[in-house]
Amino acid sequence: MKRAVLAVLLGLILCELVLRGTGLLYRMYRQDAPAAATGKMFTILCVGDSFTYGVGVSRGRDYPSRLQALLDERYGGRVVRVINAGIPGENSSSLLKRLDAEMRRYRPDVVLVMTGMNNLRSFKDSNAYLFTDDKLKIAAARCEELMENLRTYKLVKNLAGALISVARRNAARKAVNNSGGKIQEAIGPINESASQLEAKGWAYYEAFDMGRARECFQDARELEPRNSHRYYCLAIEAMHGRGDYKKAAELLEQGLNYCGDYCAQLYFELWLAYHLLGDVELADSNLKKYMALSQDKGLKRTASFGLPSSKDMTLFAELLSYDVSRIVSVIHKHGAAAVIADYPHHDDSIFFYPLLSERLRAYADSHRVIFADNAARLNEIALKRQGSKDEYLHELGHCTDEGYLLIARNIYSHINGLLP
Repeated sequence: MKRAVLAVLLGLILCELVLRGTGLLYRMYRQDAPAAATGKMFTILCVGDSFTYGVGVSRGRDYPSRLQALLDERYGGRVVRVINAGIPGENSSSLLKRLDAEMRRYRPDVVLVMTGMNNLRSFKDSNAYLFTDDKLKIAAARCEELMENLRTYKLVKNLAGALISVARRNAARKAVNNSGGKIQEAIGPINESASQLEAKGWAYYEAFDMGRARECFQDARELEPRNSHRYYCLAIEAMHGRGDYKKAAELLEQGLNYCGDYCAQLYFELWLAYHLLGDVELADSNLKKYMALSQDKGLKRTASFGLPSSKDMTLFAELLSYDVSRIVSVIHKHGAAAVIADYPHHDDSIFFYPLLSERLRAYADSHRVIFADNAARLNEIALKRQGSKDEYLHELGHCTDEGYLLIARNIYSHINGLLP
């Protein structure tokens, strides 16, 4: 018996070593060799959420692109390259999870980090579970995290997941074939005019014209009152466009009346709406319904441990400090310099912003990391001009063209000593 156990253990260790060795050789082939052949340009990697991505302006007007233009002007050509790796809606935990791969891919010399704003509303891959009071659950989660780092475990898990996915897909196809048109009956007829109105509404939404966006979505719903997606569009405009979480929840609940069991996205937005309203019980309930339909791996731990209250600022402050410290550690591990940037926010606009700024600055000061305070710079310029900040910020908080240029100039002044 002992020999059998020892043989299995040695077999698993050998499998783990083979998988890790194969992965190492693959990374060397895909990344290191091409870089050595072409020569490496001084690289600045910008990571973060929608403020890095450039929501609110056209392509090429985001702050990484404006920073690139400033550097090209300085050097008289492309001596430094700036990469925009921002993902709208991303929280600091998700950034931490993908950062190591981004560092290996781009091998930057400097990394600009602007993150944390979405921690209250996005829980995909969130580390919030680490700050709950249930020590047993935390220990179990850490064990699972350790297992996830084993290549053998991942191989077995992925193979099992693939088999289950095929079985579910076949079952879904069978259900559709046997439905006799019930799915289409549930969502209502598709009206081309309504689809055109929706497309027009999203165009207004992207341009931050929420009044016209809402009108288009309402007109589309009048044409298709039994289509759950029409309620979804209105709910998104209410929640993300105007911050009216109560109205969004009402619209989403109405939409559930017309889609039966085909409403994963509605449940997803409902748990977010109730979370932001502070109703943890309803948020948890809708999250579990969403998970039952979607099996979203990024939200697995959140569903298991339950949502933290949106009013628990101590938890979110600890979460931000935890993620940022590890983000900087990953950057330093790859031999790059880290720069933390603040959001150019209204100090009194969202209650989490002052706490976020305080934690980011405190970490930067205590670890001797460069801190680019965009909020302070915006306040300083607005005070000098004796005007409002509307020139730099949209009503919903994202930057205007001038706002992203302000960020680029402010960061440029802070990284001057790091440039070649």
